[in-house]
Amino acid sequence: MQLLKIAGNIWKAKLTKREEDAMNREIQNMVAEYDRKNQREIDAMVLMILHTEFGWGMVRLKQFHHKFIRKMDELCARYEAPIEDQKYIALEWCKEYGIDLDEWGREYDDEIQRRDVREGDGNSRGTGDQDRR
Repeated sequence: MQLLKIAGNIWKAKLTKREEDAMNREIQNMVAEYDRKNQREIDAMVLMILHTEFGWGMVRLKQFHHKFIRKMDELCARYEAPIEDQKYIALEWCKEYGIDLDEWGREYDDEIQRRDVREGDGNSRGTGDQDRR
């Protein structure tokens, strides 16, 4: 690492390619670990929605959960791979299928805004649900 100084104060640190690669791998590992730690809460929320909103029973929920875990493990492994080997498999599938998650997010935000206006709170974003996407 090379430290760049101005007037005796450290202004910037210049990393070598090796140091930069090591730092990026560590960040990727931290992201994967964060995903793993939060996976059970995400799993529970998805299963709750599938049951309460769509009537899925125990057998179907368990089948889904096993497939979901497998895909999440693949996603975490992707984070641990070198950056040039990373692929956004699920996002690419959605695009190919015609699902535009950005558009769906905007539609959801618009729906929340309309709800807030109807409820007399046009300046607020409600309960913050838009941050939970």
